[in-house]
Amino acid sequence: MKKEQAFLLSLLASQFGKDAPAPPDFSEEEWKHLIAESFYQAVGYLTFSLCESFKDRVPADLYPHWSREAIKFMGRNRNVATAQNELIALLGNRPYLILKGLASAAYYPDPALRDFGDVDFLVDESLQNEVSELLLSCGYQSAGEGNDHHTVFKKPFCHLELHRAPPGIPTGKAGERIRAYFSSLEKNAVLQTVDSDYLHATFRAPAPAQHGLILLLHMQHHMLEEGLGLRHLLDWGFFVAKTKDEPFWQEELLPLLEQTGLLTFAAVMTKTCAVYLGSPEPEFYRDVSTDLCAGVMEDIFALGNFGMKDRGRSHSAAISNRKKGVFGAFHGMVMEKHPVLHRVPILYPAIAIWELVAYGFGVLFGKRTRLSKLLRSARERKKLYDCLAVFQTGNTRSDHPADSIS
Repeated sequence: MKKEQAFLLSLLASQFGKDAPAPPDFSEEEWKHLIAESFYQAVGYLTFSLCESFKDRVPADLYPHWSREAIKFMGRNRNVATAQNELIALLGNRPYLILKGLASAAYYPDPALRDFGDVDFLVDESLQNEVSELLLSCGYQSAGEGNDHHTVFKKPFCHLELHRAPPGIPTGKAGERIRAYFSSLEKNAVLQTVDSDYLHATFRAPAPAQHGLILLLHMQHHMLEEGLGLRHLLDWGFFVAKTKDEPFWQEELLPLLEQTGLLTFAAVMTKTCAVYLGSPEPEFYRDVSTDLCAGVMEDIFALGNFGMKDRGRSHSAAISNRKKGVFGAFHGMVMEKHPVLHRVPILYPAIAIWELVAYGFGVLFGKRTRLSKLLRSARERKKLYDCLAVFQTGNTRSDHPADSIS
């Protein structure tokens, strides 16, 4: 781990009550690396705010650029909150839930410091068409973006994702149990209020236990696909910190995680937060090795949020669980990039030929990663992910049922 990365973690740990680190004696190049890393990890605005007290240490010609970038993030955050408020007004009495985003920020010490992306919201399947038509009639456009779980709607400064279900739910028995658990999402919804600095919003959010499961599903999906960022880890760490004494852990969430094969993943993410960010140390992660946490953190710093730091390595996840060989790797890349092929497989030959030609030119001009390198990366990542035992019931952590979290 580079010293800029270690310093970034110590900065973030101060949000969990740890002592703030001493101002660093960085060179200009090291400051650039710290700033770039914070943006790659989607914690840019929070990092800038935490460095304000020793901004005199930042090179004079660098600080104005950093400040402008931070202001851009603040403006985007305000746009997201405004778009969400307008959406809620537009929906009127129609039931909805806000997923992630501001629902996660509500667990932060200062919600205004979380970097936001878009507005994810869920409505019942019976209302999907009605809400889609409503958004289109109000100036939003949908150009077929999205997948089987959500549809994207856009207009200037607004990016909405209309979900049919929380993302990351698997098939099989584990998925059936999770869907059954989520059947009460609407009934158990809570009213959240975020009133912090420039963010002002009141909205319907999942109940805490269900929000926790949504976070874990989202995290495992992105970790096993393009990559996990420190923002994901903070979302989970702050959730644990704020709810650690709630009875739902023993009564509801931990038993469900064990039944659906997510207990190991939850334990590893929780211990990683504790080791590197100083978040609370619950009992249920007691047998997780620090080496495994180090592997998770190495993966996070190698990839960044959604694989922003290394697109080639992030694409390797699409092939890590497919058959070996170049053709299997290429097939994995095509299917990941064009999910429509799952529904319309007749398009596969034309799209595959197009991607093969584009890929060949990309490798030739150094803009695409060679498949041989992707295969090596896939094997490395698979070793780590196998240890997380995602959706594997009866794994080694089944020996430790729902202990007290505190």
